Amino acid sequence: MRILADSLKELGLSSIAILFFISLLGVLIFLFSGSIRELVLSKLFTSKSKKISGEIDKYVSIIDECNSHLEIAEKRNLDPDYHRHVKQKLDDAVECYLKLETQKDLISGDAPDFTTQSEMNEYAYDLLWQTQKELAGLIEELLSLPDLSAQEIEAFNASQRSWETFSDQQAVFSSLVAEGGTMQPCLWASDKYDKSLERIADLKQELKTRKSF
Repeated sequence: MRILADSLKELGLSSIAILFFISLLGVLIFLFSGSIRELVLSKLFTSKSKKISGEIDKYVSIIDECNSHLEIAEKRNLDPDYHRHVKQKLDDAVECYLKLETQKDLISGDAPDFTTQSEMNEYAYDLLWQTQKELAGLIEELLSLPDLSAQEIEAFNASQRSWETFSDQQAVFSSLVAEGGTMQPCLWASDKYDKSLERIADLKQELKTRKSF
């Protein structure tokens, strides 16, 4: 700013004119940076909301299908085991649906109105923390399965370590578009959040498959 002020003085501008020009420039920079933050925030959380909406639609279809099968089973007095199987599938679908709706609320219209990049970063890390907590619970549940062999446990732990390395490095890569800037932590947490959601879906499917045997 000092160099800019000296340059303006050389042009013969008065001190008041220089002060006005610098103040105007500062306002423009603030507005421009705010627009960038808003654009990035919109892109990050809108994409997540769309992805979760697709998952919600899938579970809504499963819920409708299960309700239809239960109605037929009751009318035709079908095998009780079949009825229990469909009911369990329905309960699982409803649970997943409710969790997805909660996640969608967190990253869509109910998200806070950010005024600083620091607040945006904190929110992104809070979302990531929630997914990491759920992921840890699923890992614990999987490793506690009674029929899991020592070889399977070793293989899973190796795969989990590989996933952690991959997801961390991928998040670093995605964040480098804003290398050195205050937005980089937000981009890192956002990408790690996406990868964590994918891992959660994979482990839920693995648990479902193993429990069905």
